[in-house]
Amino acid sequence: MKRFEIKTLILTMIVLCIVFVPAVSAQENSMVNNKPSDLQQELINALNSKAKSSSIDNVVANYCTVNKDKILKNGFGSNNTTYQLKDGSKIAFIKNGIFIDSLTIEANNKTTQPVSKENNIVSASLVNPAYTSTIKYGVTRYNYLGWALFTVYTQGYFGYDYTNVAPHFVNGWYTKYLAFNPWTVSNWAAGGDMYGSKTAEVYSKGNFHFGVVIEGNQIDIQDIYLKPYIRCNQYGSYWTGYDS
Repeated sequence: MKRFEIKTLILTMIVLCIVFVPAVSAQENSMVNNKPSDLQQELINALNSKAKSSSIDNVVANYCTVNKDKILKNGFGSNNTTYQLKDGSKIAFIKNGIFIDSLTIEANNKTTQPVSKENNIVSASLVNPAYTSTIKYGVTRYNYLGWALFTVYTQGYFGYDYTNVAPHFVNGWYTKYLAFNPWTVSNWAAGGDMYGSKTAEVYSKGNFHFGVVIEGNQIDIQDIYLKPYIRCNQYGSYWTGYDS
């Protein structure tokens, strides 16, 4: 095959893949008021009724296999549509993919503020602080074929005294799926910080992307930014969400 023909073939493949690139948007992971489409409701029902022995990944994969023609034609629906599932997790539909989050709460027996390098961000001196539970929050990205691509996790807890709050980052990591996973990660960061004067957060974030190299130039076919976070106010009330 001639050099020109190879370039044309590659560029055609890129254009086709770009059709499935999600729109970049900030998302607070809040509920929406609009009713799910029939296609969306079908997956919501399947996840809500799944047996304990069934994994979320298998339910999503089976759903996408059964509905592959509809999904290829119209995608999953409008961007930024998020719905609560029966188990407390949330599912968000974007044009060419799905996000599903998870939350795990563990008892926290901390009575003093930690001093390790990973937990050294204290916004203010707390007086007789109380501590939240240790919270682990993860977000998984699925593509239009129903394959789990990667999950990003953040874990931490918060000290608070009803006047101030301090974040205590425990861990942040990601898991990539699929054999020969093509996704690379850049701009990875994880930690704790203040989010406003009376709100603290722990987070993990990074860009997940893959592409091709043409004449020495990297061309990204997909670039997905994902930042799951846990935030807490000075009263010890915490919530989760993510930016994508």
